[in-house]
Amino acid sequence: MLKRTFGVILSLFILWGSVALAAEQHKLAVIFPGAIQDRDYNMIGYQAMKHVESQFGMETAYSQRVSVEHAEAAIREHYTKGFDIIWTHGGQYSSLITNIAHKYPDAHFVIEGDEPMKTPYPNIIVLGGSEYHKSYYVLGALAAKLTKTGHVGYIGGTELPFAYGEINAAAQAIRDYQPHVRLHYLHVGDFNDPLDTRRVAED
Repeated sequence: MLKRTFGVILSLFILWGSVALAAEQHKLAVIFPGAIQDRDYNMIGYQAMKHVESQFGMETAYSQRVSVEHAEAAIREHYTKGFDIIWTHGGQYSSLITNIAHKYPDAHFVIEGDEPMKTPYPNIIVLGGSEYHKSYYVLGALAAKLTKTGHVGYIGGTELPFAYGEINAAAQAIRDYQPHVRLHYLHVGDFNDPLDTRRVAED
């Protein structure tokens, strides 16, 4: 997940320049699907938010453990408090944002997705995930070199196309560098369940 955050940070830098946002005039709110203490996707997203805060002196706020069903209420709450940059940290929110963005014409939305939007929206910017798999080739090569048992594990959240792209990239690297190493993978069915993920890892 580290590579996603690096991409998020860089993309936010680009966002700042592309829409000429001034830190003293704008405030950033982030919607997280899970807990920021999960030591994974949400925690690193939180760190990215804090990096933006310190880098630009921008006021930030966040809501965590927000389901898609409750996301608009959280967005509305931040928006009414003057937070006009809303970053939804997870692709599950993207369809919602494309449906409600017109209600908040003064807000800039940052969403995550695997592909560019078919219909562009003036106040939505997409952080693309089409390159995620490339970093997993590197991780697969490292895992193949470091394993002492000849076995490498991958625990994912939900079975989605980008997740299989990551698995395939890691598997390719293992075949290229240590073909005797075996890759084992499974999905727990939830990107925001660290307890179940820990249980599976211990098993």
